[in-house]
Amino acid sequence: MRNFLRIAISFLLVIIFHAKAAAELVIGGDDANSVVLELFARKYEQQKKNSVVKIIPSLGSKGGIAALNDGKVEIALVTRLLSASEEAFNLVSVPYAKSCLALAVNQDVA
Repeated sequence: MRNFLRIAISFLLVIIFHAKAAAELVIGGDDANSVVLELFARKYEQQKKNSVVKIIPSLGSKGGIAALNDGKVEIALVTRLLSASEEAFNLVSVPYAKSCLALAVNQDVA
């Protein structure tokens, strides 16, 4: 639970810091944490009545970075480290979560 709170606070600080300059915040990239991101976005919109968080799905890490570099999104979600060529764009990478994988099967399948 402590890790989740740390993640939530870190992410919200990023949103709050950026959203002061814009009424609409556009986020895109990898969908790995899209459920959590959607929860954060809706909570933020409730707190900041004049703000809108728009999430562009299914760009992937590479597409999110390209959209960020082109000014199409303000925050890109990636699930990997930046490559050397991406670091040349002077982007700032801020880890906010670690994803875990879980495999579940029906007991009748085993």
